[in-house]
Amino acid sequence: MKNRKFQVFSFFLVCFCLIFFISIKDNKKIETINFEGKTLGFDNLEEMEEASPVIVLGTKTKENDTEVFRSDINNDVIGGYTKSSFLISEVYKNNDNKEDIKTNSQITVSEMAFYDKETNAMYTVNDYENMEFDKEYLLFLVPVDDGMYAPRGVTTGKVPMFGSNSTLNSLNTVDSDNSDLAIMRDAQLKYKK
Repeated sequence: MKNRKFQVFSFFLVCFCLIFFISIKDNKKIETINFEGKTLGFDNLEEMEEASPVIVLGTKTKENDTEVFRSDINNDVIGGYTKSSFLISEVYKNNDNKEDIKTNSQITVSEMAFYDKETNAMYTVNDYENMEFDKEYLLFLVPVDDGMYAPRGVTTGKVPMFGSNSTLNSLNTVDSDNSDLAIMRDAQLKYKK
């Protein structure tokens, strides 16, 4: 009887330890690492419009893949991006007459934030945050590799156009020293439906 109690106790102790260690492993917080990238700066909305061959309105519908680039020397993460599908609802500019830039078509947007499973970290460029699904954005785009497009100026070229919960929409005033925020605010006002 004593031996049986010891076995039951041991079994529960082992189960408890396994559950404890699994929960610790699963609760490991994802670290965010920011890369500072050099981008083109703009003094005003008109400059950014002029420098952007494509300006579209639409919504993110899907995240397709994540590309992670690693150093050949030490395998550290040195860059990457998330490929996102973007459904165009309105075209404001298509300087190069790209065939895929039309209303109701899907394009692939290279977003400058990506998750790396190996390091369990989220990497961003200039604190870029990926677009939210099914939320409306105005994108100032430039063509990049493999038929993809990237927001002009990394963060400045992605303007949220949705409701009062948007960071930009909730601001009462714009700091005059923050030209990027002022440009994004001006874009919201100009392209509001």
